Parts: sequence; structure tokens; C-alpha cells
Amino acid sequence: MPVNMQMTVIGPTLNIVGEITADEKLIIEGKVKTQAINLPGHSFTVGLDAVVEGDVNCAQAIVLGQLKGNIKATKEIYIGDRATVDGDIESPYIKIEPTGNLTGRMRH
Repeated sequence: MPVNMQMTVIGPTLNIVGEITADEKLIIEGKVKTQAINLPGHSFTVGLDAVVEGDVNCAQAIVLGQLKGNIKATKEIYIGDRATVDGDIESPYIKIEPTGNLTGRMRH
């Protein structure tokens, strides 16, 4: 079976304002301000120095930087060391590192 290896990377010097919808993996290393990021069936990563503002719907969310908004993931959410999420999160599997920070509600 062929595997879809497509992904989009938003680099550290790129700023985006607007809604994002994709049918592939998305990695953000820059700054994004949006109402919604929709990645049905795909993973979403907020890089170490990234700042993202907006709600996220995806299969898997990995937050290593800062995210202000709600996350709904169908598989899992991971909040890494020194990462911050200011919003509600919902997923069947949630892992928050001891130095990760969540300001909001958690539902699984």
C-alpha cells in the first residue's frame, strides 16, 4: 500500500494570518494566527520556537512551542517540555510532560 509522505512546513521567518485546511501533515516553525487549522486524519506539530493562535482539528497534535486555542485530536495530543497550550484539549490519549503547561480543560 502506498504511503502519503506529503507535508507542509511553515518556516520560522514566515507569518501567516488566515484559515488553514490541508490533506497532509503540517509542521509550524513560525508564527500563525488563524481561526482554524483543519487537518482531518493528519498530524499537526507546533515547533519549539513557534507561536500559533487558533483552534486545531487533527488526528495527532504535538506541541513543542506555544499554542493559544483549542485542540481536538482523534488519536492523541502531546504537550512537550516547556510547551504551553492556552485552551481546551480533547483526545482519547493525552500526554503532558512535567514541565509542559496547559491552561484550560482536558477531556478524553
